[in-house]
Amino acid sequence: MEVENTHNRGGGLIFPPAELERIGAAAREREVASYPDGARLFNAAVARGDDVAALAAPAPFDLVAISLSKGLGAPAGSVLAGRASDVEKLVRYRRMLGGAMRQAAFSRPLASYLEQNIERLVEDHANARVIAETLAQSP
Repeated sequence: MEVENTHNRGGGLIFPPAELERIGAAAREREVASYPDGARLFNAAVARGDDVAALAAPAPFDLVAISLSKGLGAPAGSVLAGRASDVEKLVRYRRMLGGAMRQAAFSRPLASYLEQNIERLVEDHANARVIAETLAQSP
């Protein structure tokens, strides 16, 4: 089971932590693995004023994937976190399907750059609101 947080097609909907707990519990009851698609997880955390770890907590989910290029400014890349055995399996399947990043070392220096961009998400959200309000007034 996958939850997109923030939900792009839901207009940027941010799931409240209680709802994420409910979804995770339903998945566990049915013995279904679950994860939040964290492409914009940092956006959700900044908008709510929450810690990103709280929104991706292992209690409701088995895995979490975070995109480094959506909102954070990296040219490519993502991070997958979860139990080592699950991550190992997924890396193997990704490679079997042709997905692997070669020469990934060039992206290591981006870590400090990305940390600065997390702080700037507040500014991005304010700019997006101005654009949305301006467009809403346009015929």
